[in-house]
Amino acid sequence: MKPRARGGVKRFNARAHKRLDQAGRVDEVRNMTATAILELKQKVSILPESDRQSLAAYMLRLKHETPAARREISQTMRDMDAGRKTRLRDLAMQLGHSS
Repeated sequence: MKPRARGGVKRFNARAHKRLDQAGRVDEVRNMTATAILELKQKVSILPESDRQSLAAYMLRLKHETPAARREISQTMRDMDAGRKTRLRDLAMQLGHSS
């Protein structure tokens, strides 16, 4: 998967990632050794803040694309549509904050 440059910042190409999944080569990533994971964490830790933020946003997007996350979001939306909502002032009172 080759990152593409946009505005001088390298970003991951989501379509390339999905092609990688479909090709079945994702097992290499799933079966990473502890050493490989440590190396990845070390490399991420020395990235500039803006690149770490981009990577974090990408990781969060990947998490939200999972079937389990989609089910959870759908359930939350159904609950809200059914009227199960909390107003901000009610939440503040529950948390012990005075308004």
